[in-house]
Amino acid sequence: MSFDINNVTIRHFREIDAANIPKWIFDVEGWGTSAKFFKSCFKVDPLGCFIAELPNLEIIGICLGLNLSDDFAFGGSLVVRKEYRRKGVANLLCNERLKHVQNRLFGINSIENRIATNIKSGMSYPIFTAQMLIGDVNISALKKTLNLINNEKQKKKDDTIHYILFLPHLINEQLLQQIISYDERIHGINRDIFLRSLFENDEKIVQNNSNELDKQDIIGMLAFRFNNDISPPITVNSNYEMKNVGNILSHLESNPIDILGYGLIYKKYIGWNIAPLYAENEMIALQIWLRLLSIFSGVIRVDIIIPEDKIKSQLFIMIQNMGLKNEATIYRMYHSNKLEAGDGVNLNPNFLIQYVYGMTSSSASLV
Repeated sequence: MSFDINNVTIRHFREIDAANIPKWIFDVEGWGTSAKFFKSCFKVDPLGCFIAELPNLEIIGICLGLNLSDDFAFGGSLVVRKEYRRKGVANLLCNERLKHVQNRLFGINSIENRIATNIKSGMSYPIFTAQMLIGDVNISALKKTLNLINNEKQKKKDDTIHYILFLPHLINEQLLQQIISYDERIHGINRDIFLRSLFENDEKIVQNNSNELDKQDIIGMLAFRFNNDISPPITVNSNYEMKNVGNILSHLESNPIDILGYGLIYKKYIGWNIAPLYAENEMIALQIWLRLLSIFSGVIRVDIIIPEDKIKSQLFIMIQNMGLKNEATIYRMYHSNKLEAGDGVNLNPNFLIQYVYGMTSSSASLV
């Protein structure tokens, strides 16, 4: 039967859709984002999550356009099933998305072959680019690198920065608020709902007997400094419960910590995604990367999106040396009904990209 675009219905996600993203999205677009990401987006803005559906209820496309505030919106995961591409499905999804975001400043991540089409539709020229890197990491080799770096650190007696592993769904509200505030400082907008949803441990993960951490779907690493640094090192026991957590909270009550960076690693359909990864400098970013991965064993598949301005950083160089390869270049573009197409100005001056070493969204337009 021939395809008729008039038979395609565009509707909002239902809650069951957010929990059951079609498997073809992860199979065909192997580097696509995780189910957790879609669930988090749905909680942020259910009316900004769209599905293209045939009369037989087959889902052939999805699209996100999330209203983050009265001024900003962000889109991602514009994906159409391969056999239905270039037939107008993406246009239907994009039109509904633009109706929803209205005149907000609207950002997307694009792949290269969509730039010209996006500009025609009113998007700006790319504001900045980022590199997606994917590969298998040998954890034993990584741990040796971490030990070498930490030995040098000890020689310099640079022990004022603490790194703590945490399970996001178990951390105290006070510490969570600190992380949310740090995230807001970098983005210039509050992402409270998105982060709280991302931090939930609700994904069904296939357990791997060789690694207990595979039972968790998301793990975090926090870098911080006590304002008066007199506390003992922070450690984590085998049950992933924070020792000295009372010590941390007492400092938060009387002398708040200074967060210097944080990173999350979460389970995807295939492998693990590190996103976000934010840090005050590249050495802290490097420590977060190494420490997050060193909790595993064997060889694991990892991906991360790093802004182009970090390609000369030690983190980027080390990641490439570990075997991760450039999978794609991602282009950040913006749209607003208030702006002329082609405006190349950084439209969100409060976005501190210099502290971004791993971007949150791994989704781009695949239509």
